[in-house]
Amino acid sequence: MNAHSTSSAPLCLNLGAGRRRKPGYLSVDLYCPEADMQVDLEQFPWPWADGSVDAVYMSHVLEHMTDVPRVAREVHRILKPGGTWEVSVPHAGGLAAHLTSHRHRITLAYMHDIGCDDLVYYTNVRYFRTVAARLTFCPGLHYGRWSFAVFPLLERLANLSGGVQTLWEFLHWPTESIYWRGVKPEQPESVTEPKPDPTN
Repeated sequence: MNAHSTSSAPLCLNLGAGRRRKPGYLSVDLYCPEADMQVDLEQFPWPWADGSVDAVYMSHVLEHMTDVPRVAREVHRILKPGGTWEVSVPHAGGLAAHLTSHRHRITLAYMHDIGCDDLVYYTNVRYFRTVAARLTFCPGLHYGRWSFAVFPLLERLANLSGGVQTLWEFLHWPTESIYWRGVKPEQPESVTEPKPDPTN
């Protein structure tokens, strides 16, 4: 399959898909023979042209990557303006975040910041605008039957507002995972007024 296809059909990528299919998305995974494309996502640049992709989906992949800011820049590069980046990851406060295969412990605060460049303190430029963010709880028998009643209540409470989400994380209250979706704006957006450079 040609990664630089000029087809008018939307190009949507399910990166690190494994055997998980997402309707309308190309499955991309280095180790899964059933994937539509075998690509090593740790090698940059990725094999898609600048501004050629309509949507990127990464479910429980980002926490395994070596350089998350570099991944964010690469997603930004390949997305068209208005394209979306959709991410699900274990929350830093959840049990799954502590698995040995996970390199990063991620919070919603981290995801809100991930679209900013490396010098955000000085430039305040954001490359993705957050359009959806949610703390999620997945009940299961490994927690106990009580989780099927309690977890939906916790999820509603944790997501009453962005302020509640921030407080929830600040107090290190339990959560399991994160859902986040960002949009690439037409131009990089200023977050606030630039701060003075203390080296001048």
